[in-house]
Amino acid sequence: RAAHQIFDHIAAGADDVEFVLRCSLLEIHREQLRDLLNPTNTGLKIKEAPQKGVYVEGITQEFVVCAADIMEIVRVGERMR
Repeated sequence: RAAHQIFDHIAAGADDVEFVLRCSLLEIHREQLRDLLNPTNTGLKIKEAPQKGVYVEGITQEFVVCAADIMEIVRVGERMR
């Protein structure tokens, strides 16, 4: 539902605004971060920077253009758990 709301909001917005959406999926277990889109990606760290805000350094990011793309990423991540 949230994925559809994101894309509905974008569709209702101004035509002169461009959006770039990327999706990541991680699991935190016993204080360890796991990249669910690339399980071989280890040593992830949570960082904070004035320009970026809070982010996970090195996590896999997939570009998405529709709600179905997000749901596919969630399905892939669920299989990696």
